[in-house]
Amino acid sequence: WSGCRPYVVAHLPQLKQLDGKLILPAERIKARQQLPRLQQELEAEVQKSLRKKAAEAGRPVSEGAYTKESRNEMYLEMAAQKEEKDKNERRRMGTEPKEPRQVPGVYNARGEIRQCNEGKYDFDIDDDSDPTKIIFELAVPKYLDTSALDVDVNPLYVRCVVREKVTQLKLPAEVCPDACKVQRSRITGSLRIEMPLADPGRVRNRASRQPEPPELQPLQAEAPRAPKQVKGAVSLQGIYKDPRKVSGRGRGNSGGELLREVRTTRAGDEGASGRRAPAAEDDE
Repeated sequence: WSGCRPYVVAHLPQLKQLDGKLILPAERIKARQQLPRLQQELEAEVQKSLRKKAAEAGRPVSEGAYTKESRNEMYLEMAAQKEEKDKNERRRMGTEPKEPRQVPGVYNARGEIRQCNEGKYDFDIDDDSDPTKIIFELAVPKYLDTSALDVDVNPLYVRCVVREKVTQLKLPAEVCPDACKVQRSRITGSLRIEMPLADPGRVRNRASRQPEPPELQPLQAEAPRAPKQVKGAVSLQGIYKDPRKVSGRGRGNSGGELLREVRTTRAGDEGASGRRAPAAEDDE
């Protein structure tokens, strides 16, 4: 191809000589000016050469032709295969990047303020020591960077996000978020939030109206009770009453007969005659 030398000179500005001949500045400038035309001529020569080779082989040009489109398609297919192989390897080794965790919102499914402690950190909320403010302390790790903490104080709740783990609590009274004070201990690293109440007098009056619960006393063992002792004589008169007068309706019984004593003998007292001794009755 006659345009090979200017084409190479235009594409390689750092080249000093080609085929043993020095490249002059004028030749380099002329090659750059002719580069668009040389590019078109080269593509035309490539298509002509492909058609010639395809005619010699006896097959169509578009089928299996080594063109720019076929090379691009081949490289894209190889890149997709390599990406799939690397992905399978990362999945097998457990190093596959995970999707970012979604931090839960302020309200739950019922529309109420969510109360949670996903990080399992120890916390303390104090509203008794100072009647004018609420103090909230969260025991975060000592060497945790402060940039990993996100604190949000709302009039009705306090929310702390530590490493995408939410700790959120509902406040017992309304506070002033603009006057809150957030600090962190230099020794333990714990987080301290002081939240002044919006209306401290109302809370104090409400607390004073509540009656104090009675003090609980320990259970005492009951003393054993002494059995009652009956003193004097006991009369049996009037214990048995017969309002229907049933006892005097039997045959051969007099009107005053109430009791009958029956005396029997043992089976060994029977005589040799085998007769059973008659029972003696006493009417009294």
